[in-house]
Amino acid sequence: MRQDALEIRIHDRPALTLSVETERAGHIEAHEDWPRVSVAWQAPPSRLYIELWLDACLPENGSREPFAARAASQLLSLGIEGPLGEPSTLTWASPDAEYPGAVSFHSVCDTARGADYSALSEGEMGERLHEAWRIANNAHKGPPRQRVERRTSLSGMRGKFGVTLRNGRWCIAHGRALTDWIAKREDSERLRGEAGIESISQEAMALLGVPSAATRARVFAGEQCVLSARADRTRDAAGTIGAIHQEDFAQASAWPGSEKYDAGTPGEPRWPAAYALLRDHGIDGEGECTKLTRMLAVAWMLGHCDLHRRNLGFTHLDTDSRRRIRLAPMYDVSSAIDTRLDQRLAIGIARQQALAKIGIRQWLAHARECEIDPGATLDTVREVARGAAPAIAAAREAVRERDENRYQGAVDRRAEAMIRYAQTRSRLIEEESEYRLDSAS
Repeated sequence: MRQDALEIRIHDRPALTLSVETERAGHIEAHEDWPRVSVAWQAPPSRLYIELWLDACLPENGSREPFAARAASQLLSLGIEGPLGEPSTLTWASPDAEYPGAVSFHSVCDTARGADYSALSEGEMGERLHEAWRIANNAHKGPPRQRVERRTSLSGMRGKFGVTLRNGRWCIAHGRALTDWIAKREDSERLRGEAGIESISQEAMALLGVPSAATRARVFAGEQCVLSARADRTRDAAGTIGAIHQEDFAQASAWPGSEKYDAGTPGEPRWPAAYALLRDHGIDGEGECTKLTRMLAVAWMLGHCDLHRRNLGFTHLDTDSRRRIRLAPMYDVSSAIDTRLDQRLAIGIARQQALAKIGIRQWLAHARECEIDPGATLDTVREVARGAAPAIAAAREAVRERDENRYQGAVDRRAEAMIRYAQTRSRLIEEESEYRLDSAS
């Protein structure tokens, strides 16, 4: 590797090399036998696609200053002065960070260290949760705290860090070791009980037949958090953690990661584009499309309004075949019901975002737009609608014993509101179905 090169690997196989030259950042070379990083890239990938993909690997919460400061220091150590605004340069700041999936970054700035773990006490978990929250809210300026074991960030808006459970203790990873859980602080005046609601929503997703990441609400030294199992990790019989390459909907469609909501922008990828990706690149194209329909129906019935382009993932099999992706288990699932948040889907069903205005007409239009079977779509929607309220109630009881919530009353109140909302939507879907059948006859 050249002295001024940053190498990006997928499953430890070289994929791309970024070189930084004086007063210029981000010369990009693709390896001839590079494993495809994204379904959106057709070899050789364009610089634009690479920049968009790298941008989605970095935190989107405005906390890039610590990354830029560290990148500047590392580049200057190589005698290079380059602009720091581009994602390809900022990746120099944290080549040891836990990026999504099987992506890893390697440079001459890497610290050589073996793979091992160290356990955190309750107090240390609370301290790290608070630190992650502080950095995510841009209250931290200058270089990050100089902890050798610190992983800088996982992509997203909220403060979070990677952990793993070993011998009953939550641990952080060192060197090349990987974690398989995410710890995220969830405690705000606007969203009391959010950690508990996320845990209930993830459980309800699974009960309704949608693969969903295991999720727990916990309190560490007074800090409320939600713990989520990573969908881009595996464990073998010996307990060794491996990585699965995963990219989100924005990366997979070569769209800026910052433009994750349905805004009516020309060319923005919406649900027809997600179905097309699965149809063209899915291991079982039609089967994956069916899973996506069920997932969208469940999200609507839960009031999961934050299902945006960064909250939908595709996992890749380590293969050179064109058909190599499948929908990742759902993550970051919650509900806007009984909150002050907008009761609108991040990406609408047939361009209708308001929860209360989506019905059979919108689902039929959705089927036409996405080129899927209308009858099968309505069957799925009706089935999910009938089962949603019982699933939420069952999920609430299932998580009550294992979760810890600082504001259990808020969790109970919001869960009850979710059940009432699901009952109302189910009743309206049944009435609309009967009306249309009567009209047809």
